[in-house]
Amino acid sequence: MDVMDAAMPQASNRPVAVPTMSRTPAAPTPAGGLVARHPLAEDGRGRVVTLTQSGRTLIDEMYPVHLTTEEALLAPLDAAERAQLEALLIKLAIG
Repeated sequence: MDVMDAAMPQASNRPVAVPTMSRTPAAPTPAGGLVARHPLAEDGRGRVVTLTQSGRTLIDEMYPVHLTTEEALLAPLDAAERAQLEALLIKLAIG
């Protein structure tokens, strides 16, 4: 199990449909080869974006760095403050 599977088991190996505009020109390989884009099987108009093996490898390498940075940023907060921050961020994300 890699970091992506552990961090987001509900999203593991699931492609994400990305809305596109019909007039959008074809783009070069996105994100320097870290993701792959494929037409949707249902109608071919939409696109599915997935991580390539290089993308998964980069996530696996960078996730510990991210966690260390996040812990350093949150270090001044006690448990109650962290819970409050989390609740507020969820509220903002939901709208």
